[in-house]
Amino acid sequence: MSSMRDAIAADSDQIRAIYAPFCTLSSPVSFENEQPSLEEAENRLKLIQQAFPWLVLEENGGIIGYAHGAVYQARAAFAWDVSVSIYLAREYRGKKLSKKLYAELFSLLRKQGYFNAYATIALPNVEAVALHKSMGFVEVGNLPKGMHKGGKWYDIGLFWLQLQEYQDAPALPKKYLEMA
Repeated sequence: MSSMRDAIAADSDQIRAIYAPFCTLSSPVSFENEQPSLEEAENRLKLIQQAFPWLVLEENGGIIGYAHGAVYQARAAFAWDVSVSIYLAREYRGKKLSKKLYAELFSLLRKQGYFNAYATIALPNVEAVALHKSMGFVEVGNLPKGMHKGGKWYDIGLFWLQLQEYQDAPALPKKYLEMA
C-alpha cells in the first residue's frame, strides 16, 4: 500500500534515483542531459518547496514517485499559472499511482490559488500524453523541433489544465509554506 507526503531533504537521493533514467542522452523525457548532483537536488527541493508542493509517494519505506509544482513564467501576469512535473519509478507505472499523485498535487495547487497548470512534454511520449489527457489536460501548443538531445530533435507539446473557475480579481496564490 502506498502513502503520500511532502518531500524532505533526506528524500533527495531517492528522488535522484527515480529521475536519473530520464536524464540520459537516450531519453527525451527530461530536458536535462545528466542527473543532478545530490547537492543540486537538495537545493531544487528547498527552492521549489518555498512556494509549491513537492509530494513523494512511498511504498514499503521507499520513494516510488514524486510530483511538484514550479514557476511557469517569472513575469507578474503569470502569477496564477504553475508548471507541473511527475516521475514514477518504472516498475510502478501503469498502476494509476500517477493519477493519485497528480490529484493530490492539483488539490493543493487549487487551495494555494492557482488557476492554470501546464505540462511541457517532449514528443513523442505516448505514456505522458495519455496520463495528462486522462487528468483533463488539453494540448494547446507545439514547438516544432524545440529540443535537441542525444543527437535528435524533438517537438515539445504544451498541455494545459484549468484548475478552478476563473475570477476577475483573484488574490495572489499563497506560498506553500504559508499553507501549513
